[in-house]
Order: sequence, then structure tokens, then C-alpha cells
Amino acid sequence: MDERRRPSALVEEAYAALGEAIVDGRLRPGDRLRDVELAAHMGISRTPVREALQRLAAIRLVEISPTASRA
Repeated sequence: MDERRRPSALVEEAYAALGEAIVDGRLRPGDRLRDVELAAHMGISRTPVREALQRLAAIRLVEISPTASRA
């Protein structure tokens, strides 16, 4: 399997991309981040996006609400 497409690599890719977008201001405080939309934009499944968002929440870059993943 291609290293770039391993599940852990996809989480890292999503984590890095989202973290960078937050730090450089493309994603702003109060923006609603929907896992379905982010996954479609990144061309990956929702699972690595959710894991990346959980990691970002652990360092307080995002807040997760119970309904955040519902469309």
C-alpha cells in the first residue's frame, strides 16, 4: 500500500492541513467545520478527518460539539 494513503498518513495529512488553515487564518474562529464537507474537500473519508479534529481539539485549536458531524 502506498505510504501516503495509509490510514495513519491520512490522519496526519488532515491534521496538518487543518492546523495550517487555522494558523494562517483560512479557517477563522467561529467557522463551523463539518467532517463531511472537509472529507469531500480533501478527497478522503470522514474517519481520518474526525481523528484529526479530535487531535486539534486536544490542543484546543477546535471545539467539538455533539452535533458537529451531522449535515
